[in-house]
Amino acid sequence: NFQKEQTPDSYKSLYLSLKSKEPGNPSIQSKAVNAWMLGENRVIAVHVKEDYCNSVFVFPNGKDPFEKMKTIEEVHAYFEGLCPSLAQYLSDEEADALLKRSVASQWTIEADRLHVRDCVLFVGDAAHSVSASLGQGCNSALEDIQLFTSMLDDGDNDNDWS
Repeated sequence: NFQKEQTPDSYKSLYLSLKSKEPGNPSIQSKAVNAWMLGENRVIAVHVKEDYCNSVFVFPNGKDPFEKMKTIEEVHAYFEGLCPSLAQYLSDEEADALLKRSVASQWTIEADRLHVRDCVLFVGDAAHSVSASLGQGCNSALEDIQLFTSMLDDGDNDNDWS
């Protein structure tokens, strides 16, 4: 048994190019999650390669700020007005792709258990509702396995884990 519920936010994937970085402006931190709080919207970016970031532009359900935009100039003007330090990373190609990209919804899923009888254990994406945009499914699975092996090592006598 499980419960599935839509969160109050939607998002569009966003790929920020670090090649367009202007000298003297704040940079995106490598090996970190970068976030910009922009009123009721926010951007979360993870630096994954030398020259770009996987990101999500999060906004309230039903309030897609790009919905009525038709041109890349409108997208650039929106980012310039919203957050100039972020706008420098948006390429023309990505502005165009953002206009065409569909809106994604976020869901929470809560299961009453993460195992089936004594032989199957759900971990990672199978056990957690994780946005694919930031690629956290594998991290989630590795954390689950680490916790599970720790429980086995502890030998919790109240449960038969093995």
